[in-house]
Amino acid sequence: MRDEPVLTQNEIDAIAQRVAAVMTDKRHRQWIDPETHYQHHRLMQKLADNAEANDEVMAYVREKMETERMKRERLERIRDRATGGVLVGFILSLLGYIGNHAVQWMQKLLER
Repeated sequence: MRDEPVLTQNEIDAIAQRVAAVMTDKRHRQWIDPETHYQHHRLMQKLADNAEANDEVMAYVREKMETERMKRERLERIRDRATGGVLVGFILSLLGYIGNHAVQWMQKLLER
């Protein structure tokens, strides 16, 4: 695994200050609740303390992201199929309605 961190502490502090400045400028002070924020900091500290676990955690995160992407794509496909089915049903019903009235109209013409 890694012997030294990718970023120095000064670089990390500079990034954090820039992110905080942008969030404050855009009035995004509370994006997440404080408890979730605290839990994120605890996780980041654990990852920093145990660099060997980072690869395992990142693999887990990638797997979860892939699962979520697949779920979103599946839901989108289901939604598209349902929308298409409703549209096809509506068109067929409309054609049947028009055809029924056309046949009745032709019968009336032939009876005269």
